[in-house]
Amino acid sequence: MKPTVSKPAAEILVVNKAAGWSESALAKLRQTNASLSSLAVSVQSVTSNELQSRMDKSSIHNNVNLCIVVFPGDIPESAVQIAKQHTQTDFEFVGTSPAQGSSNNIAQVVPNDLIPAYIAGWLAASVNPPKAAHLIGMLTNGRQSLSKPEIEALFGGIYSADPTAVLKPDTKFTSSGTNLTGNSSTSSGAPKLGVPSVSVEVSPISANNATVLQAAHAVVFSAVSATGPVVLQPGPPYPKAVLGDLESVVSKQWKPGVRTVDSSPALVLAGSALPKGTKQALAQLNPSNVTSKYVTTAWKAIPKNIQKKWLAQVGL
Repeated sequence: MKPTVSKPAAEILVVNKAAGWSESALAKLRQTNASLSSLAVSVQSVTSNELQSRMDKSSIHNNVNLCIVVFPGDIPESAVQIAKQHTQTDFEFVGTSPAQGSSNNIAQVVPNDLIPAYIAGWLAASVNPPKAAHLIGMLTNGRQSLSKPEIEALFGGIYSADPTAVLKPDTKFTSSGTNLTGNSSTSSGAPKLGVPSVSVEVSPISANNATVLQAAHAVVFSAVSATGPVVLQPGPPYPKAVLGDLESVVSKQWKPGVRTVDSSPALVLAGSALPKGTKQALAQLNPSNVTSKYVTTAWKAIPKNIQKKWLAQVGL
């Protein structure tokens, strides 16, 4: 009798139901790629509170070669610290932005930030607002968290969808977090309809500020990971982004480091809160076709005078 040779093993931990990483999506990835037939792959859904014990178990008890951990938002530094305690196992983190820290047993997979910025801009200028004019607010918490290339990508999306759109870049919140700068309140504290009907969140805002927007019936698309009630925000890269890494476990060529995926990430949609025209606009755009080259071309297509004006409006 021939001795039994165990397959190399990988485990995928999906944290808090990260968008795009359903069991059916992962099953399809395995079924449609024969290259994974020689790899034992298990999938577990976990919560944030369960993550450390699950990562410990994957390394110490399950003896997996590669543990892939998928987050719905940014990759937390705490996960990197846990992985550093288990150098006998390779860990790959998937999320919307990388964490600080590195190790020979850690890889991070994140989307190209230009792509969700472009998509947020496109949708903000594509949906049908309650008012005729496409006045688009730029929401900040007093600082700009998007880089200049990301802002250019956002503007490229806006202009591609509606060259007549008008920006309202000074949509900020007061330090008290109770009202929008430049918008008066009623005696009850509720904001009047001075808030743009459609806005793009370009830096994370607080839950209190998001509540103000919700009370004003504002539609908010986010170009960053958000905690408030936005109708769309970027998620992690899709499962196909780790196909090559799973294959590399078999060939023993897996590599650590940070890798950027040049395709649309999963998009987190707010179901019933979606404004009219959002799904149609997404279908027209076809996010799977959006790459960094596509986005750069869109920015260059904006007339120079408008480029200069819009950048100046956000202090760039």
